[in-house]
Amino acid sequence: MEKERTVTEAKISNLDKLTKVLSVKKVDQEQLLVVMQTFGIGKIVRNLKFEKVQGFTLSSLFITLVIVRMWGKTIASATSNNIQKLCNVSKNTLYRALLNERINWRMFLTQITLRFHAILQERQVNTDTNEICAILDDTTFQKTGIQIEGVSKVFDHVTHRFIYGMKCLTLAFSDGISCYPIDFSLHREKGRNKNFGLTSRLLSEQFQTQRNEKNPDYARKAECDVSKLEMAKRMLSHAVKYGLSFKYVLADSWFTCESLIHAVRELCGGAVHYIGLVKMNPKLRYQISTSKRPKHIHELIATHERTASHYCRKYKCKYVQLHVKMGEEPVRIFIIKYGRGTNWKVLLTTDTCMNFVKAFELYERRWGIEVIFKECRGYLGLGKCQSRSYNAQIADTTLCFMMYQMLSLAKRFSEYETMGSLFRSERDQLKMLTLWSRTLEEVRHLLEVLSQEAGVDLLESLSTVAAQQTADFSTKVWAHLLCDSDDLAMPDLC
Repeated sequence: MEKERTVTEAKISNLDKLTKVLSVKKVDQEQLLVVMQTFGIGKIVRNLKFEKVQGFTLSSLFITLVIVRMWGKTIASATSNNIQKLCNVSKNTLYRALLNERINWRMFLTQITLRFHAILQERQVNTDTNEICAILDDTTFQKTGIQIEGVSKVFDHVTHRFIYGMKCLTLAFSDGISCYPIDFSLHREKGRNKNFGLTSRLLSEQFQTQRNEKNPDYARKAECDVSKLEMAKRMLSHAVKYGLSFKYVLADSWFTCESLIHAVRELCGGAVHYIGLVKMNPKLRYQISTSKRPKHIHELIATHERTASHYCRKYKCKYVQLHVKMGEEPVRIFIIKYGRGTNWKVLLTTDTCMNFVKAFELYERRWGIEVIFKECRGYLGLGKCQSRSYNAQIADTTLCFMMYQMLSLAKRFSEYETMGSLFRSERDQLKMLTLWSRTLEEVRHLLEVLSQEAGVDLLESLSTVAAQQTADFSTKVWAHLLCDSDDLAMPDLC
């Protein structure tokens, strides 16, 4: 009776899933783990002197956070389930890594971007440096908790209403094949009454912490109240400082102004040009050589629509091309109208030798940053962090953009994969590895039950093998991710 009760009470659950593991077809693409190893996160962390004195290394914590994000789990859920034998740290350890005030998250993302470019050069990928564009745009992070540090009332241009949240200003790169984020900043809006749209009670209830001026988090928190135009100039200068070269800066009509255009033209000794839409603002004046006084856009349309208009068959639109000055900067503007409509759009470029078709096609790349926002929200949880600390918001966004760069590299070398299918495929691979780890545990449990039934000590030998297989799985994965030796054999990504 005792043996029968033992067999009956044994919970050999999930054992039927073994058939799913054995029947999974091999995916015809490289694993994301290979790409993660190629980036050499461990080496980047050591070079930037982020490592801790004791406890888990930040390299392992970063990779754990990336895998948790790829898995689609929260930190609490991942640590409670101990997924894949990889997340064997407590949730508080991971939370402390996100709150660490000494980590320079901007530099970390910059080094990841530099490694991205180095990998392309190592693989001898042809990229025309004269066609690389930097793209500026912002998106809204809606937050449910008003106590989150840095939250204010911001205007959402999608819903056309005010919500509680932050604005994420993002700088992305596009080389005509890949478009990926390289820098960002989080902002709040002061509002008309300079109170961030909050009452004094709500402001006092927001999370606050003392910051050391010598730590990187002090400067990042100060960016929260800096204007987005000023931060755009700083991010462009930061990219140039660390050797991230580009030929054009693309932005929508909100960013187009004399100060930003002047800042762009000063980059790299005037080698960088600006391309962007311009608002149809009557207060904005252009100086044209045929007129003594500056004219607004509607006057230019009335004067030149009939005499200087051209028709573009490729894009089925009518446009007027003019050489003017915006302030002291000479620019070329294209006043565009589609079909029989009455609405005009103004496209501006500081490259006065550029024709309409090239300017139009280059500006089309700006849509790539909208795709980044959509895919990061849908697949990587961009803006969904609900931590009260501003440090955690910066860290979460950095990890999201870092993960997107890795996916972009994997997508680049698997030309038939979309970002969505690549994300789902890699997540399935992680699920399969987790399932295999669970299966080994079930085998060990089954051996234990059979040993009790047969009266033979099978567990001492066979269960040791199963346990060793599980340990080897974790060891090999971490060695693959953290190893940055040059003589390590890496599968061909091309």
